Amino acid sequence: KYAIAQDAADVNILVIGDSTGDATDEWVYLFAQWIATEHATHSVSYRLWDDTNNVYLADTSISTGSGSNTIRFWNASVAGKGQLYLTGSKQSAMTVDADLILFSHGKNSQDGLTTPQRRMENLMGWDTARSLNADAGLAVVLQCPNRDDTSMTDVVAQQTIISAIYGDCGLLDVHSAFLALNKDASL
Repeated sequence: KYAIAQDAADVNILVIGDSTGDATDEWVYLFAQWIATEHATHSVSYRLWDDTNNVYLADTSISTGSGSNTIRFWNASVAGKGQLYLTGSKQSAMTVDADLILFSHGKNSQDGLTTPQRRMENLMGWDTARSLNADAGLAVVLQCPNRDDTSMTDVVAQQTIISAIYGDCGLLDVHSAFLALNKDASL
C-alpha cells in the first residue's frame, strides 16, 4: 500500500485461489479494476494461470496509469483445487516476486476432515504460500458461505484461529458479510 501511495515502485499481487476468483466476472478481476480506479498513477495488469500448460496467460491491461509503475495481478486461481494444490509440482511455475499474497481457499476443502486435519490442511497451504516470498504480506479471504448449508463454518473458524496464531496474517472477512445479508440470492 505504501509503495502504491508513494508511486515508488511496481507492485505484484499474487492470488492463490479456486473457482470463486478465476473469471473476469469474479472478485480478483473486479478487484483489479477497482484498484485501477483508486490508483490512477499506476498501470494495472492481470494475468490468469493456465493450469493445462502450467504458465500464466498473456498480460491483460486493465488500465494505463499516469506514472511509470504497474500493479500486476497474478491470478493463480484454479477451479476445483483446494488449499494443498500449490504444494505440488505447480509451485515453482506459479511463483512470482509478490509483494502481497491473497490466499482464497476453502470451498474445495476435503470432505470428512476432523477439525485438527482441517487446520493442518490450511497450515500447509498458507505455509507454502509464505515460502514463495517470505517478505510478502499474506492475507486470507474467509470465503462466502454456501447458500444451502453450513459446511464453510469450520473452514472459516480454523482459518480465523490460524490467523490469530500467526499474528501477522490479514483476514478479509467475506463470509460474515454474506451472513449479515442472510446469504441473499443476489450476492
